[in-house]
Amino acid sequence: VEETKCRLVEGGAVATILQLLAHPEAPLDLIGPACGVVRSVTTADDERPPSSKAFMHARVLAKSHAAIRVLLGVLRRVPVAEQPDTAVRVLNTVRTVAANEEICREFTDDGGVRACLAVLRECGAHREVCRACLGALRQLAHSDTVKRLLAGSGAIEEAMRAIELHAGSEEVAEVALGLLGNMFLRHPEVRLMTARNPELRPAYLDRGAEALLRAAKVACPSSCKDVGAAALRDLGLEHYNDGEF
Repeated sequence: VEETKCRLVEGGAVATILQLLAHPEAPLDLIGPACGVVRSVTTADDERPPSSKAFMHARVLAKSHAAIRVLLGVLRRVPVAEQPDTAVRVLNTVRTVAANEEICREFTDDGGVRACLAVLRECGAHREVCRACLGALRQLAHSDTVKRLLAGSGAIEEAMRAIELHAGSEEVAEVALGLLGNMFLRHPEVRLMTARNPELRPAYLDRGAEALLRAAKVACPSSCKDVGAAALRDLGLEHYNDGEF
């Protein structure tokens, strides 16, 4: 499978598909399948090096064939309310192509973050559109230069609104919280926020943070035990390594 993907990229097939997508009169029924091809070659089916060249493909397609700009143009052309499934495919492809800092910044500088947020505000009630938008934004939030723009453009509020709109959907909650986590991760102004600013702790504790963190440690020990303990410690709580009160 990975060898076939390499042939598609190296043989120029994907570049041709991007040229078709870039055409302003490209038919809407072409967009979904075409994005599927681009997404396939930038997604690893076999993570073992050197089997997968998904990351390299994303870089080559973005640098040499303007893939991320083409996708942004397509996203702006798609009537999301009438073609939600097509919009989902475009957004999912943005997520896989935005593989490094440079590509994320290019997409953002061209207005990509605002375009994604506009889709989220317009059609966030559609669960799959909401999930795809948040997934694209979560990927973009890996870029430290994008974090501030996301915060200033209302991404935090939109993520929280999405969780409320789709209450009970684990898929939406996971990607929304992933977006928030990426926005805060490594950000110098918010990293270790409560550890460095003890005066902020009561706001979290008054809203039940301790009970939620301890419950998460018990329910999901493999993924939450260590990070939950660290969060409890940063909140100034004792017995943060305990599983229960």
